[in-house]
Amino acid sequence: MAHKKYMDGSVYALEKIVALLVLIPWVLTTIALLTIMYLQNRTANSMDDFFDVEDEDLIPDWVNEKEVIRVAVVKDRAYWVHDNVFYESDVTPEPDFSTARPVDTMSMRPKQLNELLVILDELEEYGRE
Repeated sequence: MAHKKYMDGSVYALEKIVALLVLIPWVLTTIALLTIMYLQNRTANSMDDFFDVEDEDLIPDWVNEKEVIRVAVVKDRAYWVHDNVFYESDVTPEPDFSTARPVDTMSMRPKQLNELLVILDELEEYGRE
Protein backbone atom coordinates (compact mmCIF):
# COMPACT_ATOMS: atom_id res chain seq x y z
CA MET A 1 0.00 0.00 0.00
CA ALA A 2 2.85 2.38 0.74
CA HIS A 3 4.15 1.88 -2.74
CA LYS A 4 0.77 2.81 -4.31
CA LYS A 5 0.63 6.11 -2.38
CA TYR A 6 4.10 6.94 -3.71
CA MET A 7 2.94 6.31 -7.28
CA ASP A 8 -0.14 8.48 -6.85
CA GLY A 9 1.99 11.34 -5.51
CA SER A 10 4.47 11.17 -8.38
CA VAL A 11 1.68 11.08 -10.98
CA TYR A 12 0.19 14.17 -9.36
CA ALA A 13 3.57 15.91 -9.44
CA LEU A 14 4.02 14.89 -13.07
CA GLU A 15 0.62 16.39 -13.94
CA LYS A 16 1.70 19.68 -12.32
CA ILE A 17 4.93 19.71 -14.30
CA VAL A 18 3.12 19.04 -17.58
CA ALA A 19 0.60 21.79 -16.80
CA LEU A 20 3.45 24.24 -16.13
CA LEU A 21 5.23 23.21 -19.32
CA VAL A 22 2.06 23.96 -21.28
CA LEU A 23 1.32 27.25 -19.51
CA ILE A 24 4.82 28.77 -19.59
CA PRO A 25 5.02 29.21 -23.41
CA TRP A 26 1.47 30.61 -23.47
CA VAL A 27 2.29 33.16 -20.74
CA LEU A 28 5.55 34.17 -22.45
CA THR A 29 3.80 34.57 -25.81
CA THR A 30 1.08 36.70 -24.24
CA ILE A 31 3.68 38.93 -22.55
CA ALA A 32 5.62 39.28 -25.81
CA LEU A 33 2.48 40.26 -27.76
CA LEU A 34 1.44 42.81 -25.16
CA THR A 35 4.95 44.30 -25.20
CA ILE A 36 4.89 44.58 -28.99
CA MET A 37 1.47 46.24 -28.90
CA TYR A 38 2.67 48.71 -26.27
CA LEU A 39 5.83 49.58 -28.21
CA GLN A 40 3.92 50.05 -31.48
CA ASN A 41 1.45 52.37 -29.78
CA ARG A 42 4.29 54.35 -28.20
CA THR A 43 6.08 54.60 -31.57
CA ALA A 44 2.90 55.75 -33.31
CA ASN A 45 2.37 58.45 -30.69
CA SER A 46 5.96 59.65 -30.97
CA MET A 47 5.66 59.81 -34.79
CA ASP A 48 2.52 61.94 -34.42
CA ASP A 49 4.47 64.30 -32.18
CA PHE A 50 7.40 64.30 -34.62
CA PHE A 51 5.28 65.38 -37.60
CA ASP A 52 3.08 67.75 -35.60
CA VAL A 53 3.43 71.33 -36.82
CA GLU A 54 2.66 73.92 -34.18
CA ASP A 55 2.28 76.95 -36.46
CA GLU A 56 -0.08 76.10 -39.30
CA ASP A 57 0.66 79.45 -41.00
CA LEU A 58 4.09 78.17 -41.99
CA ILE A 59 2.59 75.56 -44.31
CA PRO A 60 1.16 76.73 -47.63
CA ASP A 61 -2.58 76.16 -48.12
CA TRP A 62 -2.09 73.78 -51.03
CA VAL A 63 -0.27 71.27 -48.81
CA ASN A 64 -3.52 70.42 -47.01
CA GLU A 65 -5.42 69.79 -50.25
CA LYS A 66 -6.14 66.16 -51.01
CA GLU A 67 -4.16 65.48 -54.15
CA VAL A 68 -1.07 63.52 -55.00
CA ILE A 69 2.07 65.58 -55.42
CA ARG A 70 5.13 63.74 -56.68
CA VAL A 71 8.29 64.89 -54.94
CA ALA A 72 11.84 64.27 -56.14
CA VAL A 73 14.49 64.33 -53.43
CA VAL A 74 18.01 65.15 -54.61
CA LYS A 75 20.73 65.47 -51.98
CA ASP A 76 19.32 67.86 -49.36
CA ARG A 77 16.57 69.38 -51.53
CA ALA A 78 13.07 68.31 -52.50
CA TYR A 79 11.53 69.39 -55.82
CA TRP A 80 7.96 69.23 -57.09
CA VAL A 81 5.52 70.97 -59.42
CA HIS A 82 2.19 72.37 -58.28
CA ASP A 83 -0.08 74.63 -60.38
CA ASN A 84 2.64 74.90 -63.02
CA VAL A 85 5.14 76.29 -60.49
CA PHE A 86 8.40 74.43 -59.80
CA TYR A 87 9.05 74.38 -56.01
CA GLU A 88 11.99 73.41 -53.86
CA SER A 89 12.36 72.91 -50.12
CA ASP A 90 14.82 71.63 -47.56
CA VAL A 91 14.83 67.97 -46.61
CA THR A 92 14.96 66.76 -43.05
CA PRO A 93 14.10 63.09 -43.11
CA GLU A 94 11.00 64.24 -45.03
CA PRO A 95 10.49 67.25 -47.32
CA ASP A 96 9.99 70.32 -45.14
CA PHE A 97 7.02 72.05 -46.77
CA SER A 98 7.35 75.02 -44.43
CA THR A 99 10.52 76.00 -46.33
CA ALA A 100 8.85 75.64 -49.75
CA ARG A 101 9.74 78.33 -52.27
CA PRO A 102 9.38 78.66 -56.04
CA VAL A 103 12.55 77.89 -57.98
CA ASP A 104 14.04 81.01 -59.57
CA THR A 105 15.16 79.60 -62.92
CA MET A 106 15.98 83.02 -64.37
CA SER A 107 19.05 83.47 -62.16
CA MET A 108 20.44 79.95 -62.67
CA ARG A 109 23.49 78.96 -64.62
CA PRO A 110 22.89 76.64 -67.60
CA LYS A 111 24.31 73.62 -65.78
CA GLN A 112 21.97 74.13 -62.81
CA LEU A 113 19.03 74.65 -65.14
CA ASN A 114 19.83 71.41 -67.00
CA GLU A 115 19.92 69.52 -63.69
CA LEU A 116 16.50 70.90 -62.77
CA LEU A 117 15.10 70.00 -66.19
CA VAL A 118 16.28 66.42 -65.69
CA ILE A 119 14.45 66.37 -62.33
CA LEU A 120 11.34 67.84 -63.97
CA ASP A 121 11.46 65.21 -66.74
CA GLU A 122 11.72 62.45 -64.13
CA LEU A 123 8.72 63.83 -62.25
CA GLU A 124 6.65 64.00 -65.44
CA GLU A 125 7.72 60.53 -66.55
CA TYR A 126 6.84 59.06 -63.16
CA GLY A 127 3.46 60.78 -63.34
CA ARG A 128 2.65 59.03 -66.61
CA GLU A 129 3.25 55.56 -65.16
